[in-house]
Amino acid sequence: PLHFDYFLPDYNLLIEFDGEQHFINKTHFEKIEKIHHKDMIKNDLTSEVKEELGKYISRNRHCQIAELAAIIHFQGHLTRGDKGQLQLQILTENPSVLRKSFTILNKAFNIETAEMEQECLQNHKNSVYTIVLEKEEDILNIFHAIKLIDHEGVLHDLRDRVNPEILEQYCCRRGFMRGAFLC
Repeated sequence: PLHFDYFLPDYNLLIEFDGEQHFINKTHFEKIEKIHHKDMIKNDLTSEVKEELGKYISRNRHCQIAELAAIIHFQGHLTRGDKGQLQLQILTENPSVLRKSFTILNKAFNIETAEMEQECLQNHKNSVYTIVLEKEEDILNIFHAIKLIDHEGVLHDLRDRVNPEILEQYCCRRGFMRGAFLC
């Protein structure tokens, strides 16, 4: 049987941490080769789950926003462009995150892919996909929706804790967890 480190039954969520026993032989743990074999099985399992989660799009806008909040929180970057304009970048190696981000931006915010720039950088192992939003109005609408701009108009850092208002409903907590897991 495969063992995971944590199970959160309220979210039907498994969590696995790769501690040092996954990389260094320790006498009181299984042999590292056996651990690596089990890790490969778990990674294949999570890859399949990620693929399925990437295809699922909630019908509820508030759940889409919660999922996008997780993606932006974990893989978003706020920068200034060459002309000083605000830019939101989402960088990912996961094509499912790329597709999901495009879909949610379109469905929840009516942002067309023509209004987004997609860049694919190749390194020696993986592709890195970047979505760049440059329309300040779109970026501010997204930030208001995911509560990165508060009621006083203060813009919070993308790495600040997630505003609990996003996670009030159970379905939105599940949407946020979907987005976080994909990242």
